[in-house]
Amino acid sequence: MSFTLTQILDTVNDRMAFARSTAYAASTTIADRQLVAMANESAAVLRTLPLTRLLTLGTIAMTAATTYNLPAGFFQYVADTAFMDSNLTPVCWPTTPDVWNQYQAGNLAPGAVLYVRQMGTQLAILNPVNGVNLYFEYESAYPIAVTATPTVPAKAAFTLDTDVWLLDDELIVKDVKWRAEKHNGFDDWQITKQEMNAYLHDLLTRVQGNRTIAPGQGWPVGVPYADLWRPA
Repeated sequence: MSFTLTQILDTVNDRMAFARSTAYAASTTIADRQLVAMANESAAVLRTLPLTRLLTLGTIAMTAATTYNLPAGFFQYVADTAFMDSNLTPVCWPTTPDVWNQYQAGNLAPGAVLYVRQMGTQLAILNPVNGVNLYFEYESAYPIAVTATPTVPAKAAFTLDTDVWLLDDELIVKDVKWRAEKHNGFDDWQITKQEMNAYLHDLLTRVQGNRTIAPGQGWPVGVPYADLWRPA
C-alpha cells in the first residue's frame, strides 16, 4: 500500500523477465505507454472493490438549501451509514423515487426522518436541518495519492511515476502482470489471472472479516450453518 507507479511496473517487468524502464508515465515508447495504460485499467477496476482503505467519512453542513455537492472523489455511498450530528433523527438514503415524488408534491409530510436522494454528483435533501452536519461513509474514486501527501486519496489514474498506490501492492502487481502477459501473447496468462483471483479472494476475506450464518436458536446457539469466511 505504498508502491509508486515505478515500483509497480518495475516489479511487473522483473517477474516477466523484461528490462526495467528509466521512466514510464512520460515515456514515448509503446511498451511503456502500454504498461501505464494497463496500470490505469487495473486501478479503474480495483477501485470498485469493497476494500476498506477506500472508505471515507463525508460531511455536509446543512443549511436551508435543499441541494448540496457531493465530495470530490465520491464513488458510491455505503448503505446505512448516514447520520446527523447530535441528532437521533433517522436518515433515509436513498429515498425511492415514488416516495420522493409524493413528498415533493406535498402529498406526504416528512415527519421525523431526513429524506435524502442522490442526483448525479449532487445530494438532494428534502427537509434539511439548518446548522446540523450530515455524516456518511462513501467509497472513494481515488485509489492513488501524490508523493507529497502519500496517504491522501487524490487521483483516479496514474499520471506521474511517483504517484502512490493506496490499495494492496501485490494485488495491482498481479493484476497488471496478467494483463501484460495477455497483451504480449503469453500462453499461460490465464494461470497468472487465476493466481490473481485467488489472491483477491483471500484479500477480500481478510478485509471484510469472518462472516458466518448462525441460527438464532436450536442446536447450540452460535453454531454456523456454513463457514463463509473460509477460502474455497
